[in-house]
Amino acid sequence: MTGLRTVVSAICIIVGAFLVAAWAVSSVVVNAVEDGTALRGIAERALDTPAVRAAIASDATDRALGAIADAGAGAVVPLVEGAIATGIDAAVDSPGFKEAALDAVDDAHAQFTEALTDALREPAPLVIEVDVSDAINARIDDLPAVGEVIPEVTVPPVAVEALDAETFETTRSAYARIAWTAAWGLWCGIASLTIGILVSARRRWFVPKVLLALGVISLAFGAAIAVLGPETITRFVPGGDDGALSTLWRDVLTEEAAPVVMRRATWLGAAALAGAAVAAAFAALTGRTRR
Repeated sequence: MTGLRTVVSAICIIVGAFLVAAWAVSSVVVNAVEDGTALRGIAERALDTPAVRAAIASDATDRALGAIADAGAGAVVPLVEGAIATGIDAAVDSPGFKEAALDAVDDAHAQFTEALTDALREPAPLVIEVDVSDAINARIDDLPAVGEVIPEVTVPPVAVEALDAETFETTRSAYARIAWTAAWGLWCGIASLTIGILVSARRRWFVPKVLLALGVISLAFGAAIAVLGPETITRFVPGGDDGALSTLWRDVLTEEAAPVVMRRATWLGAAALAGAAVAAAFAALTGRTRR
């Protein structure tokens, strides 16, 4: 009977420690979504893709030429079509355009959070609208001879598909689990640890074992991110590289959030191991009587 109690207690310790560590990590992901860090990361990766930039430039060129014609300068459109296309290509590839687009994306993170958490949302891509009017007007002004006679144009925002419908639905499904863990993981972990202490045959050693398990799990996760990199973690999470949790990690947990996860896991692990050493010393001093 004592052996069974020991096994059950050990399982509760491992499960409880894992849930507490998962709660600490999940809360970082939820914060990244709520404060806009995640959306900025998604948009940044999209804008770093040549195919996405080419689509933006092509759409922006068509919109610019249409806006010029609508503004009453249709006669000069054939003269400037090639120059505008070249100029917009260069503008979209410039760091300034990327920063301006990302600044606009920051203002839309509330809509992203709503789309990510709305259970009634129909499957659809994650589309980000980018205002290209300033970039286009700047390029028009730089055109020799005709730049001065073309009036300033207002171009409708260009839609950028940051995540396709399938990927976004997978991400939404995974985020629901992460959000649940961030809300309830700590309490479930405490409940598991409570059960563990109630059935433990050696209660005075329970706290050192809990802290040891929590420290090892947390440090292992933090070390994996530091040594292997955020992308490598996708090989070890449930579902593999193409699973829902991997998609969430790759497409939502951004380069800004990953170091936060690593630091939190490292500090939590170090504190837990230090606490385990203190608790073990205290347990040893209290005597060897079984309770």
